[in-house]
Amino acid sequence: MRVDCVWAPGETCCQPCRSGQRRCYDPAVLFPTGRAFPVKILGSRRGTLVTVTLAGAAILSAGAFAASQVVGRPAVDAPTPEPGSAVADTTPVISFDTGVDELTGLRVAVDGVDVSESARSMDGKVVVVPPELGQGAHRVSVAVESPNLIKGMSARTWDFTVDSVAPKLAVKKPADGVWVAGTTVRVTGAGEPGARVEVAWDDGTATGVVGDKGRFSVKPKLTDGQAELRVTATDAAGNTRTAERRVLVDSTPPKLGLAAPADKATLDEDDDPSFEGAVPNESLETLTIGANVNGKKAVEVGGAEATAVAEALDAGTYFGEAPPVTLRGNRFSLSAGALPQGRNDVVVWVRDRAGNTATARRTLTVDTSGEFGEHEMVRGAKGADVTGLEQRLRSAGVLTGRATETYDKRTEGAVRRYQKKYRLPVTGDVDRATIQAMVGRIVVDLSDKRLQLIRDGKAVKTYRVAIGTPDHPTPTGTYTITTRQVDPTWNPPDSPWAEGLGPIPPGPGNPLGTRWIGTSAPAIGIHGTYADNSIGTAASHGCLRMHIPEVEALYEEVAVGMEVEIAP
Repeated sequence: MRVDCVWAPGETCCQPCRSGQRRCYDPAVLFPTGRAFPVKILGSRRGTLVTVTLAGAAILSAGAFAASQVVGRPAVDAPTPEPGSAVADTTPVISFDTGVDELTGLRVAVDGVDVSESARSMDGKVVVVPPELGQGAHRVSVAVESPNLIKGMSARTWDFTVDSVAPKLAVKKPADGVWVAGTTVRVTGAGEPGARVEVAWDDGTATGVVGDKGRFSVKPKLTDGQAELRVTATDAAGNTRTAERRVLVDSTPPKLGLAAPADKATLDEDDDPSFEGAVPNESLETLTIGANVNGKKAVEVGGAEATAVAEALDAGTYFGEAPPVTLRGNRFSLSAGALPQGRNDVVVWVRDRAGNTATARRTLTVDTSGEFGEHEMVRGAKGADVTGLEQRLRSAGVLTGRATETYDKRTEGAVRRYQKKYRLPVTGDVDRATIQAMVGRIVVDLSDKRLQLIRDGKAVKTYRVAIGTPDHPTPTGTYTITTRQVDPTWNPPDSPWAEGLGPIPPGPGNPLGTRWIGTSAPAIGIHGTYADNSIGTAASHGCLRMHIPEVEALYEEVAVGMEVEIAP
């Protein structure tokens, strides 16, 4: 009788054994167990016929046997976890296909530790559940044996990684709750190199990969309105980490209309014009309003701040300096400050919370000053102030030729050469730093009773002066020139020594002489005096007295804003 089924002692076979039934076994049988697999033997009870039959059958059987040996060679195929892969489970199932039903030997090792006793086999597939593994790389080594006479043994080694730690994920942009312009939003951040990043929202998903340097950028295309973004990083082992961001999308720019001043206007009375405009499709309170002059930002004010000031002004509770922007409904009035003398390119702009910006441009020519040094200057300026500029440029050796009283290309080139010579920012514009260098500064030494005009790093003029008495000393420190007057009227200061005195008109009896150069020191200035014998002494009430011809010459060299340094 043939042996038709095998199972472990104490176990129940898959079904009752009957003659002709294929072999079956319980999947709980562990290998190797030393158990021999059954060998099927063909036989018959019939005599000679049986012998002949057996002879023929033997030939056929030999061929079939040889073919079965070729086909039935053992192998280690389709291993899991796959070679080079990563898994999140610390007790991953290790499996592989042997290609044969019968094994006479099996050895499975993980990291050099034999785990063969935990192996289970069924229909040529071997499954092993190892003990808990640590984080990192692991190696599986397998050797299988079968009764195959051509090749009875096969072996294989492969590596995989256990990683049960969630990948790093840090979303840098956008910040949570921000407004964004445009429907394509750039989501950037840092994560584990090679991890897959998915940005999901109600209407779709967008994906990317963390680069070798640990950075990622994904650009989901959203629609206007609020969007809840779920950013998920998934590593090679399938671990995930998630961050959430709420963004508000606004792709519609504000509409800006500018009513005044007119484009290409010439301003000959006011160098600080008011820019009048309106934004009909936005609340000004939510906008930022500003202006750039000649490519530089001149003013920027938040609408909420301007609204608060406007409300305070209406209520009579605001006593600070008037803001550069005032709002009334959807209209605004903006000051960009004093414009330089010459042709100016002014861009008025409004920006919403998402960053959408609308602009309006004006080209304005300013010609309000005849005194060099009082105002900044740009190309296009004309008049006496340009003549003063040309004189300074000639003195510095950077301009030749006749005076034109026009700040043209030739003048601009000379200004650039001057700025380069004296290590100033080379802009071609006469800005405040260039004016200060050209006009210079005044340095007063009280101990020596001496005033010097410093220009281009050297003293170009030196004068003797009278200073304050011990009871009314001249203050020390650094100040600026604030006013310049020809033939001034003397008005008594609010001081005990001037009590009962009245104004004195210009003329020989005027204590200020013919010129007054006021400073930011309270009630202190530089002026002329008819009392020539007081020069070089401590005789004034704090001011600096000069001989009248000398103060008239100094007057032509100074400008409002010029620095005055008074040393002890």
